[in-house]
Amino acid sequence: MKTGSLFIDHRRFPRLRRTLPLLLALVLLLPGAAFAAEGHAESEHINYIVDTFNEENGLPTGEANTLLQADNGYLWIGSYGGLLRYDGSSFTDFSDRLMSSAIRALFESSDGTLYIGTNDAGMYRFRDDVFTMISAENVHSFLCIRDFAEAPDGTIYTASTSGIARVDGDTLIPCAFPGMEGEQFLNIAVDRNGVVWAMSGGGTLYLFRGSEFLYTIASDDILPGGMIYSVGTDKNGVIYVPPHGLRGGGTDRPGRVFHRGRHHHQPPERRGRRHRARQLSERLRISG
Repeated sequence: MKTGSLFIDHRRFPRLRRTLPLLLALVLLLPGAAFAAEGHAESEHINYIVDTFNEENGLPTGEANTLLQADNGYLWIGSYGGLLRYDGSSFTDFSDRLMSSAIRALFESSDGTLYIGTNDAGMYRFRDDVFTMISAENVHSFLCIRDFAEAPDGTIYTASTSGIARVDGDTLIPCAFPGMEGEQFLNIAVDRNGVVWAMSGGGTLYLFRGSEFLYTIASDDILPGGMIYSVGTDKNGVIYVPPHGLRGGGTDRPGRVFHRGRHHHQPPERRGRRHRARQLSERLRISG
């Protein structure tokens, strides 16, 4: 088995055999670890069936950077080998319809539009079987797209090595706020109040809503002595910041929950791998 193989569990999701896939998991394991995982599955699951896809049996590439299952059931795969779509039985390669075969991010908006972020040719929108390039006025900016997020009003934001931008038709409009100049952004999320949380490569969160900048949150405000590089949200618009999202290893510091602008120690029994943040507004301030 090769690194980057894709697996389907038919026993847990029996409809995979009849319809579109409900689960594909990307496994990035060393050969020994992968062998152990297979043994674990055989010992605990009866009639456990695994389909492995790689460049030898249908998948045009042996690796993947990002996976997304769309609401219509199709599974989209973004890799350095191009953009692929799986329909439950075969793969379709869309790479020849894009200016780059290096795909870094995939996102489906609430209206079913697919957004594709490339590593070196900006972003695309896929709707009604048509790919449309979305670019900034400066065509040399926003070429490396890292993440997407959607606000409650439907606005699409993107994080890139050139900064943060919002989609306006076929154009990217930079979100330029003081202190963000020259920052590279890794992740982006929007909470239930429409506040954008943009995570920079330097470990700082920039919060804004629309044209109003709110404030910044340093990694040390949430995890003293540590650095955080990721932010995400659930379907309810609750923000999560992983306390172990540290380069160079984890931490033994107490867990902290970020709630209404204050950070507090979280009891060990309720501590998880993520920090939870609830509703925020421009009135909230960091203290502690």
